[in-house]
Amino acid sequence: MKRIHTMAAMFLLFCSVSVAQGLVDTANFTIAAQLKPSDFSEWPDNVAAWRVYGTYDLDNDGKNEFLVIVDPASTSSDTSMPRILRFEGNGDNNFELVWSTQIPGPRSAVYSWPCLTVSDMDKDGKQEIIFGLPMNGAVGPNPNPDIIYFYEYDSDLQNFPSTPTMTSNLGFPALFYYAITSIVASDVDADGDIELVLSSRRAYGGGMWTSSTRPLSIYHLTGDVSAGFSSLDVEFVDSIGTFNGGYYFNNHVVDFDGDGNKEIWGFTWDMIAFAVYEATGKDTYELRADVNQATSPTDYGEQNSVAFYDANNDGKPEMFIGGQTSPPSAVFYLPNTTDLPSLTTTSLKRITPEFDLNFQGADIGDTDGDGEVEFYIGDWSSDARAVYRLRHINGQAFDDTSGYTFDTLYYAAPDSTYEFPNVFVADDIDGDDKKEVILVNTNTREGFTDVGLIILESKHVVTNVPPANNTTPSSYALMQNYPNPFNPSTKIQFALPTTGNVTLTVFDMLGREVATLVNGMKDAGMHTVPFNARNLSSGLYFYTLRSGSFVETKKMMLMK
Repeated sequence: MKRIHTMAAMFLLFCSVSVAQGLVDTANFTIAAQLKPSDFSEWPDNVAAWRVYGTYDLDNDGKNEFLVIVDPASTSSDTSMPRILRFEGNGDNNFELVWSTQIPGPRSAVYSWPCLTVSDMDKDGKQEIIFGLPMNGAVGPNPNPDIIYFYEYDSDLQNFPSTPTMTSNLGFPALFYYAITSIVASDVDADGDIELVLSSRRAYGGGMWTSSTRPLSIYHLTGDVSAGFSSLDVEFVDSIGTFNGGYYFNNHVVDFDGDGNKEIWGFTWDMIAFAVYEATGKDTYELRADVNQATSPTDYGEQNSVAFYDANNDGKPEMFIGGQTSPPSAVFYLPNTTDLPSLTTTSLKRITPEFDLNFQGADIGDTDGDGEVEFYIGDWSSDARAVYRLRHINGQAFDDTSGYTFDTLYYAAPDSTYEFPNVFVADDIDGDDKKEVILVNTNTREGFTDVGLIILESKHVVTNVPPANNTTPSSYALMQNYPNPFNPSTKIQFALPTTGNVTLTVFDMLGREVATLVNGMKDAGMHTVPFNARNLSSGLYFYTLRSGSFVETKKMMLMK
């Protein structure tokens, strides 16, 4: 059969398989597991999964894990508190629930969705699960409810505690309304402190926010993660109302322009609007780009469907967005730039036709290791019940619809109630060198044996491929430089599971140090470092990464 390349042809293929049930791409994926609430006493069957986070090794036992938020507010008016579930890969296709907790209540209202992140904010070597819950102090018995909950790993328990190690109301006055939508932990301004970067759908009631706003806010930790004299203190607030145009669901922290300074990217549901704040010094953040209504007059928006990924392997991330208007839906692409202020509404490119679908959550990666980006998109509508995949075609333009294929990856039974508003690309949870795609069903029903999480595993063994978007690497890794051989420039990528002091050094064949590329603190995550050897002679060189007890060396060839 002739391979179908064009987007239009792939859309016809997508339509033709839409009556199928279950996994569509059986050539590249298997169903590794189907996790049902009814299989776990800690997971009530009327409490649907909301989002999945990972890939982690939070207890440093060599086994990878992922976290799940399950929340009754996802599908009902139940005001009981959400839960966190921690699953660990314990053998091939075996995913064991090793910890769970219910956020202490009561809940003040049901109007938004919780979020979490993982970090070691006090740098004591113990990871924290940091949970954010939308709360309204004007509703319910507590006029000043907690919004942030820390669960720090307990070495004595060899697990996380069931009650929070520390909580915070973020310093808001009584009766305040703060509907947090995302939380990112990163040393954004490179001052050695890890910041919490927060977005909110609503924030009003007094203090710094005296009217209805959707602010970007940044906090840092003073003291240790403990219930004692520690606190989260305000470092920065977007007081000019940059994100007031519509629902503000997401922040991402990246270095999009490759200048060594991280940026905070925030996205507003207002015909796709986004703004970029760049860290220009300690506790200092400058608005560098403010793009409004890029898809006007069509009111495309996004909810958990923005992904950054180095799709063209140039060492800098590009941006993909699954936008929807309920319906239609389409995928958009933002190519990289070295000049953030030059970004305009015309910079964003639509790379698919408009589909009669309802895109919501999305994630990105390279599950088969072929070097081509794959963008996985969930559908939250009650009539589609599917997860789709956009794949780049080797050698084709990234900003053109002819450069991609689009197909259906998974389709639930038409007589089910399944909805897939969130998707997660995992970095080999069960340790078999195969990546996974986790589909989140947010419509499990009480009294039914509905599946909450469907784990699809790639059939391709993949090593030394960067983790998926927004995941924390589960282990240290030093990648082969690219290109190799090179003349005179190349890029070196490495992965850090935790924040720590890092050195990356280049040596010649005689063991003499010729360059120090990194020497200092680096956040957990993937890092790419350029190396220019214009002043060196042709030959074989070695580069060594050191962080804590981890040491690894690789070879590279300079050919002038």
